Amino acid sequence: MAKTKDNEINEEQHEDSEGGGDEEQEHSEMEGVQVVQKRRNKKEKPEKAKPKKLRNYQIKLAKPFISGQNTIIISHTGSGKTVVAVHFVREHFKEQEAKLNVKPKKVIFLVNTISLVSQQHDLFKEDMPESMRLTQLIGDNVQQLATMKNAVENNDIIFLTAQMLVNALEKNELKIDDFTMLVFDECHHCHGQNPYNIIMAKYRRRKLKDEAATLPQIVGLTASIGTGRASSQEKSDEYAKSIFANLDADEISIPDENDDEYRLHVNPPEEIDPIMVKPRSDDADPFKTEIVTIMSEIEKIMGERVHKQGTMSEGLADLFNFTKSVKGTSSYEQGVENFISHSPECVTSNDSLLRLLRTGGEHLRKYNDSLKENTICRIQDALRFIKKFIEKEESTRSDGLNEDDKQLIRLFKDREEKLQYVSGEKKFENPLLSKFEDVLIGEYKTNTEAHAIIFCTKRITVDAMYSWIKENERLSFLKPEKISSEMSQFDQNTVLKNFKENRCNILVGTNVVEEGIDVPACNLVFRYNYMSSDVGRTQAKGRGRKKNSKFYMIASTEFNFEERDQENKIRHQFMTKSVRTLSKLPKDQLKKELLALQTIDLRERLMSEKKEREHTTYNIRGQKLDTNFFVVNVQNSLVIQQMSKYLMTLTISLSTKNSMKKCVHKNTQSRRL
Repeated sequence: MAKTKDNEINEEQHEDSEGGGDEEQEHSEMEGVQVVQKRRNKKEKPEKAKPKKLRNYQIKLAKPFISGQNTIIISHTGSGKTVVAVHFVREHFKEQEAKLNVKPKKVIFLVNTISLVSQQHDLFKEDMPESMRLTQLIGDNVQQLATMKNAVENNDIIFLTAQMLVNALEKNELKIDDFTMLVFDECHHCHGQNPYNIIMAKYRRRKLKDEAATLPQIVGLTASIGTGRASSQEKSDEYAKSIFANLDADEISIPDENDDEYRLHVNPPEEIDPIMVKPRSDDADPFKTEIVTIMSEIEKIMGERVHKQGTMSEGLADLFNFTKSVKGTSSYEQGVENFISHSPECVTSNDSLLRLLRTGGEHLRKYNDSLKENTICRIQDALRFIKKFIEKEESTRSDGLNEDDKQLIRLFKDREEKLQYVSGEKKFENPLLSKFEDVLIGEYKTNTEAHAIIFCTKRITVDAMYSWIKENERLSFLKPEKISSEMSQFDQNTVLKNFKENRCNILVGTNVVEEGIDVPACNLVFRYNYMSSDVGRTQAKGRGRKKNSKFYMIASTEFNFEERDQENKIRHQFMTKSVRTLSKLPKDQLKKELLALQTIDLRERLMSEKKEREHTTYNIRGQKLDTNFFVVNVQNSLVIQQMSKYLMTLTISLSTKNSMKKCVHKNTQSRRL
């Protein structure tokens, strides 16, 4: 059947724009703000941008925006939310063209990560008229906001991270009513202390305190607003209302999922039943046995030193409780991180002991990571991770290695040869990897042109998975690339381009590819021992946008992933029902309920600010005190005020568990007032 022109436009709607050599980027950087603007190649003849033709369901999604309502779009990944956003932003500026003496239109497009700034800017740039001035602001530490203010004043659409706008608003360099529209990409983040909600809190305060205020139109885009880990439909409804109230929503715009056109272009993948694999037995895991032994010896060395020097305070004993947790678990990881962070509070006068505790804690943390990796990856990858850490310890300590450092390193060196041997033994292969290998071979045998994404929890797992694929002869048909948040935006874009252009057919990444980043559509989505929230699950599933795609979870039975995944599926059902129920409420009723929530939130914020002001400064006036220290305990904070001839003050914030830690450093530096 021949393609119509409209079909061709529809098929091209979501293709990525690469730019190639047709455009050059012009960067100017002043005092922490990088303003990035594009100039056309001089040889290129300017052409007026033509808007993409919207599908019928997209026109319906955009309708509330165009009528001027504060609106949240909640629609599947791949349904074209950004295309809709381009459309209603264009329409927003038409009002300015049609009317005289109207406030100049100014649109802020907000994202939650730096990598998305350029992506969304470039997508808009393609479809905006040449007369439209677009700019992107990149940089998180703004020393001088004049550049940002100028960029806002001299452009029509500004793309930046939410935190940059928070900084500008808090310094009064910009005001909420400087803009006529705020677009929140991935707006489900608008809760708690997220920068999105900080911005909207300023908006809501202005709205409630000044009915005559001229406020910007609010637009939210997301695939799922989430449920806040709701355990019931009622809790999900409450959470949905809180998100709608935070974004001051007048309308909730959702697609009709039974619409034929929508179903034609949005292809949710088939969910494959979770594949759960039993881990190696301890008898078949000599790596685990040796690493656990090393960790136990490190714990013993640290404990004996503390007892020998008589410094085992109640607080330090509490910190040592992490050693009771099972090694190779998240519980142990959290405990050892707490130990490393807070041991300095309880060891204040013995530098050599403190160094042993912190260095030993760091060794334990790395060994624990290696055990977690060993559960889901090859022994040789877990071993490579430890060897890299030991090599770094030996080569980068600027003050040299003391005897304690050498002893900790020797614990590994004495077992390195044995660990190297077992890492190459076939009988110790990981059954989880063996099962995954069979699944990959089966899928690519069925469809040799398949493209896949593998989601992993940590960067070290990404590295291990990438190495396993590259070094596995049975998987030689795969062309892997890896991607993570630690990579530069340029490197990320290069990887995604390779994936799109078939130089890569399997992408291994962390949650950086779960949200926001424009990843080309693929056939297979694998969550490899990977678990996220209900929102993350929806976004990961949305990466499988090609027809007949599949959504897998492959995990070790050692983790409770199957049950947690089922909980996330149920939460998504809660969310869907909440959104549909609330979207059908009479507008006056919804507005009244959201206003009540906004009023309560503002009252709580004002009370919190008042308490904060009351506890910020403690002024002590009067005569010289004979005591060395005056101690005040306020909400788990220790305020130490040293009194001498002049008033001396010092505030130290200490985290406490059940009671105030009795750890006071008496050699404090003071200043004369």
